Amino acid sequence: MLKFPNQGNIAGFLRDSWQKEASFMQQAVTGLPELAADEIAWLATQPDVESRLVFTVEQDAETTYRVEPGPFTEEQLAALPERNWTLLVQDVDKHLPELARVFEQFSFIPSWRIDDLMVSVASPGGSVGPHVDNYDVFLCQVSGLRHWKVASKNAEPKPQPHDDLRLVEPLTLFDEYTAKPGDVLYLPPGKAHWGVATSLCITYSIGMRAPTAGQLAAEFARATSDTPDLDSFYCDPDLAEDEALGGRISQAAIARARRTLQTLSTLDDATIAKLLGATLTDPKAWLAPPTHDERESSKVLTRFRAGESLVLHGMARLAWTAVNGQLLVFANGFTLPTESDWEPALLTLSRHRRLDTAAHSELSASPSGQHLLRWLIESGIFDLDHGSDA
Repeated sequence: MLKFPNQGNIAGFLRDSWQKEASFMQQAVTGLPELAADEIAWLATQPDVESRLVFTVEQDAETTYRVEPGPFTEEQLAALPERNWTLLVQDVDKHLPELARVFEQFSFIPSWRIDDLMVSVASPGGSVGPHVDNYDVFLCQVSGLRHWKVASKNAEPKPQPHDDLRLVEPLTLFDEYTAKPGDVLYLPPGKAHWGVATSLCITYSIGMRAPTAGQLAAEFARATSDTPDLDSFYCDPDLAEDEALGGRISQAAIARARRTLQTLSTLDDATIAKLLGATLTDPKAWLAPPTHDERESSKVLTRFRAGESLVLHGMARLAWTAVNGQLLVFANGFTLPTESDWEPALLTLSRHRRLDTAAHSELSASPSGQHLLRWLIESGIFDLDHGSDA
């Protein structure tokens, strides 16, 4: 769990900073799982890994930024200059599931809000320029030093055109910090910031998932001509500490989604919950775990009954909510209505990323539990190779 500054606590952070103000927290994290720069570089050579190189180009007193998409060859990475580049690798937690332990530091945020772990390696002078993001982000310094400028309150730098980066004008009114290993910078959506490595450094970026109204209402938008502002993002500045129960979608979250949808807000809670849950758990196409048929799920259940745990797939996305006495379960974009009795089992799965044989006994005691378990397997939630010789 993060160590908040000035003896602060979760409630104070959610009240004063979350989706409101930037917060720089010195020595806020310890014991993060670490990656060496060579390991990150290896990921960037893989064809199924999303990666980018951003070069800082300084010429004639003008600074510009050039982006090259991956994957890269080992020779390309070995030939990088000594300065002015940043290597960014997305969804590291999906490709190296042990890195998902990083998210334990942020267990006060509902797990369905956490999108991915991006890792950056930057040489001295490396940067992606002054920019804004449309999501909350925690920037954890793992090694080396990075100098941050964060736009001061009420400062709104003008956007600058760029095909690949959300650049703004260089910051003139700003707060500045030097991040050392263990320091964390939290930034709410839309807060302009500019980080420059002052030594070879590694930074973990924990980004949040915030669907737009357009994503939530895609199938309705085609038939509704007066739906306003479909680019507006889901937001939760009033997030409460008691909402962070694994992958549970709270009633407050459903109410926020209703406000995001605006003229479609006459939809009932169950419909809005289904839109929100399916959107939040829909994985990127190239990261979607494979689904399975009934024959495969039967084999897995046999292994499960024999004492083998079911382990959550590193790329799986899981959430659930209770509406009108019914439990709605969302797995990799799929939806299953079931009985509310199974919320404790889903909470265990979200927190510990596995189900053991005790959970099997509980779920198998009723037809609805058996159906839920088989549906989760067939939706691709579990790593079927875990513990097998496959």
